[in-house]
Amino acid sequence: MDFQQINVSSSAPSLLAGQNQGPVLLFNASQDTAVWLGSDSFNTVAGDTSSTAQLPPLASVVIDGSQSVYGSCLPGQSAQVCTDHACLASPRKCRSSRAA
Repeated sequence: MDFQQINVSSSAPSLLAGQNQGPVLLFNASQDTAVWLGSDSFNTVAGDTSSTAQLPPLASVVIDGSQSVYGSCLPGQSAQVCTDHACLASPRKCRSSRAA
């Protein structure tokens, strides 16, 4: 599966990218909610800058896939994160699909 849409909330960290799955693009599709990214399924707490990094609304980041990445939102908030492995694994595939 190359493209996924994952709902992220404050209830529990959501797995956005698994370890050793190669590079992946993460895009926060929310217009007003940040997603907090961390590598620990039990310690990815939104707003905790000692163990997470903020992915602002409408922002994207490419991760290398060397470790799992989880996402969480502040209490009462939710966002949708889009992930894409295809363009990073095979840029030629993406260029040819855009041209079609």
